[in-house]
Amino acid sequence: MMKKLTNSEIDEKLIYIFDKVTDMTVEDINLNTKISELKMDSLDKVEMIMKVEREFDISIDDEFAENYIMDKIVHIKDLKKILKEKYNICDIKEERKEKIEKINDLK
Repeated sequence: MMKKLTNSEIDEKLIYIFDKVTDMTVEDINLNTKISELKMDSLDKVEMIMKVEREFDISIDDEFAENYIMDKIVHIKDLKKILKEKYNICDIKEERKEKIEKINDLK
């Protein structure tokens, strides 16, 4: 498994993946983008799963991908949540550090 990633790194990778498997551009994609807005057919979704596995160096069970990821996620951020919770790809220390930096930026 690859090194743990920051939230920003996860975001960048997910947006990159959806940019590659859809007709939308990076500028049009964010974590709140609905999967339905991406107009992905079943082959696009399979390609997306494969790219997620490759980019995050994980293996997603076919049944989980088909029954959960392909049918139940609504937004890209939902996929991010799954990756962080189920596949533990986020560096918790870096995540906390990012949150503190954001709070300090607001001051």
